[in-house]
Amino acid sequence: MNIFSSLAKLIPSKDDAEAELSPEEQAAQEKADRIAFHRTQVRNGPVSFKYLSAGQQRRAAERAQKSAIRKNFKREVKQYHERQRVAAILRPHLQTLGLVPTATGRTFTEHEEIVSTAWIVQRYGKAIEDTDRVSFLLPDVIAALQTAAQFYESATGYVITFPADFAVHAEVAVA
Repeated sequence: MNIFSSLAKLIPSKDDAEAELSPEEQAAQEKADRIAFHRTQVRNGPVSFKYLSAGQQRRAAERAQKSAIRKNFKREVKQYHERQRVAAILRPHLQTLGLVPTATGRTFTEHEEIVSTAWIVQRYGKAIEDTDRVSFLLPDVIAALQTAAQFYESATGYVITFPADFAVHAEVAVA
């Protein structure tokens, strides 16, 4: 079925005029014809490429490709901003531990360091099997800090090196 065969139904012919339909019946028939045309051509479009020319097929494929590229780019931008947002939340905790420098050179209290270490371990730490809790064993705490530092490096490009004298507070980690 092509568009012209559907249009032929909408154009009144001499035979239709001779049928002498009442105005209500004629309005109902025209409405039914418009709905049928809309369903077959406008809303759903051509049912397959069988009725499209090679140029129409090519343009449809190009539109689909451009749409996929645009959606992929939007997804990448969204993921980039999400990573930057998470890195911005992580930055003050790494600054508290002395792994990322602060602009003012502020020193932090022991309590702030403990809270930041616990925050990092809760988000980047190793989960204990069969529970919702994370492990606060010393090797797992150090691994969580390294994982957080690696994520921050990948998100921002800033290389984090652990100082030689870096130590985790005994209040946070269990030996």
